[in-house]
Amino acid sequence: MREDEGWLDAEDYTPKYSAVIKLARLMVVQEAYERRREAIEQYESRGLSAKEAREKALSHYVLTQGLVSTFMTMAHDGKDPKPMQWLYRSRSYGFKIRYTTTAEGKIQWIGDDILYPKIRFT
Repeated sequence: MREDEGWLDAEDYTPKYSAVIKLARLMVVQEAYERRREAIEQYESRGLSAKEAREKALSHYVLTQGLVSTFMTMAHDGKDPKPMQWLYRSRSYGFKIRYTTTAEGKIQWIGDDILYPKIRFT
């Protein structure tokens, strides 16, 4: 909502949705990092060396891939929607509006002068 309690234009939401999606991606990577670190600590507490623990723990790639599959992808074939699905669809709809809507004009004429924001051509 705007400061005057009105609604924002649809194209104003796309940067906000993109920011939320970017943060969600960062959180997935952070979670994978934390899970690997915890697994290594558990293996070390069971008597494995640091090298053995790192080799036995799942890789960052495998952990991240599983989290992405769980949280960041779209559901298909009538499956339950994933948490990010609404954001992806809303952002896509906002992009469609943003890139198919004519922008407000910024060029003005005053007599023989042409004005473009902060520039005057005579």
